[in-house]
Amino acid sequence: MISRSPEGSIIVRSKDEGTGTVAPIPGAFSEVKFDAHDSSFLMSYSTCENPSCSCTAVVVMFWEKSQRRPGHSRTEFGVELDVNTWQVGRLLGASSIARPLVDEFVTGLNADQKEDILVKYRSFHQAVENAARFSVPADKVRKGYMVAASEVFGVSKVSDSCGLTRALLEEHQGIVYRLLDYYCINPSCKCGETHLSVIRAHKDSAASDKPWITVRLHFEGKVKVSDVTGSLIPKQATEVMAEWIRKDPTLLGDIEARYRRIKDTGRRILARAAK
Repeated sequence: MISRSPEGSIIVRSKDEGTGTVAPIPGAFSEVKFDAHDSSFLMSYSTCENPSCSCTAVVVMFWEKSQRRPGHSRTEFGVELDVNTWQVGRLLGASSIARPLVDEFVTGLNADQKEDILVKYRSFHQAVENAARFSVPADKVRKGYMVAASEVFGVSKVSDSCGLTRALLEEHQGIVYRLLDYYCINPSCKCGETHLSVIRAHKDSAASDKPWITVRLHFEGKVKVSDVTGSLIPKQATEVMAEWIRKDPTLLGDIEARYRRIKDTGRRILARAAK
């Protein structure tokens, strides 16, 4: 049936965020292969992003990776599932080509795949609820106050949670580090960067709250590292970050998703203050 490949760094954004529209779940992207089709497909999960909504629907979308032959467009389709009952709702773009693939996907859903969808769905809804409750004075927003993603979205204890709440854990030379990521909340600032404080993440005496390094990571356009402090020189820190980005292809996508939603949070705070 469906087999998974490692997730890729893919970002899909809602055109109308913040209004209860269906939005992609950050970090919920993977590559899949169907028995009934020659091509591989990119798969994503989306769900309603309204924190007040109690719906239980997840939309699973598929995009064919490569065009089959000249003159034929790529196949795109989706299926809406209820995460409580796993009943099928709407079918999106279910052409004669796509319908057998929808059937294969739905009938082939196993317990692990359902759990993955459920974890992503729950952690995303918790993240948007936490972000809706988060607040700082409007004056701090205008001044570009730096906020931690963990303050805004929370941190999940489940490793397979959505990209907004997963702990950013990376390994270097046998040591596991946690990346604490901070973002400017001013929506008018277009910096396209995060400030990272990298600490040891071992649950033993080797753990430390003192940063191993701190860096400014610019992720829009050309990825670059600056303002390095700590135990590494800038060249070494750049090499370590490049290693982590290569090994964890969802890292940059999750960071960008956090950045954009924190900007949205700042925009909401300023809108409320203006009323």
